[in-house]
Amino acid sequence: MNIMFLCMGRMLDVYYDSSLEISNKSDINSTYYISDRKHFTKFVTKQHNFESTNTYLSEWSITDKVMNYFNPEELSRIEKTYFKDNSIWEPLVADRRVFMGNLCKYTQDYKPVYGYEEMMSLLIESVQSIENFLDLHKPNIIIGFTVATFGEYLIALIAKERGIKFVQLRHTKIKNYYTFSSDLHEEYEQIRASFSSKDNIDNHKKFIDGYIEDIKKKGMVYEGTIGYSGSLAKALIQYPKYFIFSLINDIRYFRIPKDNHYRASLTKIFFYDKIFRFLRNSYQQKILKKHYLQEKNLTEMNYVFFPLHAEPEIAISIFSMHYQNQIEVIRNISLSLPANFKLIVKEHPRNIGRRKITYYKKILQIPNVNLVEPGLNPSYIIANSKLVIVLSGFLAFEALMAKIPVISLGSAMYNMLPKTLINHVVNVKNLRQELIFSLNNFAYDEIIVKKYIDAIISNSERIDLYTILLKKIGRSGGNNFSNELYKKNILALTSLINKELDEIKD
Repeated sequence: MNIMFLCMGRMLDVYYDSSLEISNKSDINSTYYISDRKHFTKFVTKQHNFESTNTYLSEWSITDKVMNYFNPEELSRIEKTYFKDNSIWEPLVADRRVFMGNLCKYTQDYKPVYGYEEMMSLLIESVQSIENFLDLHKPNIIIGFTVATFGEYLIALIAKERGIKFVQLRHTKIKNYYTFSSDLHEEYEQIRASFSSKDNIDNHKKFIDGYIEDIKKKGMVYEGTIGYSGSLAKALIQYPKYFIFSLINDIRYFRIPKDNHYRASLTKIFFYDKIFRFLRNSYQQKILKKHYLQEKNLTEMNYVFFPLHAEPEIAISIFSMHYQNQIEVIRNISLSLPANFKLIVKEHPRNIGRRKITYYKKILQIPNVNLVEPGLNPSYIIANSKLVIVLSGFLAFEALMAKIPVISLGSAMYNMLPKTLINHVVNVKNLRQELIFSLNNFAYDEIIVKKYIDAIISNSERIDLYTILLKKIGRSGGNNFSNELYKKNILALTSLINKELDEIKD
């Protein structure tokens, strides 16, 4: 049997270590699609035999061939073959490195890196390279992680057309439970099947009761979340270290050819993500402070809450592709509200200091819309709201647990819940009617909620992915790194992979 792993950044280390565990116990070969040249350079200095003993397709071998022209006939073939039910733009929009600017992760940078013909050339070159690789190595299963690059997205579509099993590792946002999903739009077939068929939660009752109780006491916490501190004291202590680290790494990797991941130097990123972000946030707080609705006012009014989503993020680029402009989403929601309602908007912690002040001024121009302080506890805003509207964020589930009606506009796992709990609105033209429906017909049902959580746990494994396996600093909800915990989590991930392999064997 042949497994193909899709690896971006440190997921190469993780999936490689998992592949070693699998191959030690069975006759299985592994191939790789790798999309981070810089990390790969570091990886092979530690794993000296990787290139001689493993087969891989690299993203940079594709992008290095991209030209300013394309073949319309070949593009038409690709569209007819792999995009019967999808827009050919989806894999390009999904990848911020292609569809947005070099610094889009750190500030508003919407100018695409590629022009139209380059994008089409990139798509053609990618499809052809992937087809050739799959023809040669014939994987039985392709395993990814939160697909968000153009190559991985294309591989998923090509695998579907060819009947190759495809799964991606996804965080359920229930504590640190992870599962595999076989689609790109949050359908979670196995969890849906369990949710539809299960009548009791006996196996996980203790965990579920404890989880719900924790939410009531501490709010929603899950592994991997990132916050932002605008503290001057922390900036003075931490920023010099960040600058030295960025400068050393730029010098160390100066001679390594740049790919889509590292077009901007780390020192430039440091300036935008630390210094410029800090100064912009400080300035914006002074200007916008007089416009923020006060916390005490929230208990005195009828309002709907819309939490802004971080950009760029797959919550928008993949799961809510048709809601790219959140200002217009806010405008559409505001126009659907009853006369005695306001819309409250709060910035996402990850985007504090990254948007231009004109962004917020445009929001404030909408008559029945108010902003609140970005640092205000979202649990408090939710608790006093009449309804919460999201694109696809997990804040929706927190609202449900607080017994507040929810409308979801994008793709999300919780859309499988009944409409009287979470109302998934497909057509924004129907938003007013659906909004009224949710206000009048919300009916919290703890039995259904518990069945939903049980379905997730039954099809997942506990894995400290961000804090232990990916060794990311500044993430909450996980554990402190140790070699013992790393090994334990690799075994948990391997167990999850083996379940998928067993289904193929059966």
